[in-house]
Amino acid sequence: MAVPDYKPSDVAQIPLELKHVLQLVQDLLMVCTGAAGVAIALGNSDAMHCVSSVGDAPPINIPLQLNGTLSGHCARTGKIVSRRPSRSLASHQGPRSVLLAPVFLHS
Repeated sequence: MAVPDYKPSDVAQIPLELKHVLQLVQDLLMVCTGAAGVAIALGNSDAMHCVSSVGDAPPINIPLQLNGTLSGHCARTGKIVSRRPSRSLASHQGPRSVLLAPVFLHS
């Protein structure tokens, strides 16, 4: 079965079944990692939009900034990115750590 070719901004066109799978994945990630939020974005190394979100995470349908960001680095390199803020930043509001993992679909 061929993988559908979605434009990153076509969140409304994502089949309901895929939306349910994305919801299940993010719920499992929240439980397994103790994360305060999970966002799932679809797209490519040029453009990505958040398609599923829970907790302290970007809202659905927001475009991700890819230039000079960890999200962009993850999309371009295809590698997992894990970061913890320095001790001086740890006391400020914001995530205590970030984990980004690319998932690729091929037809």
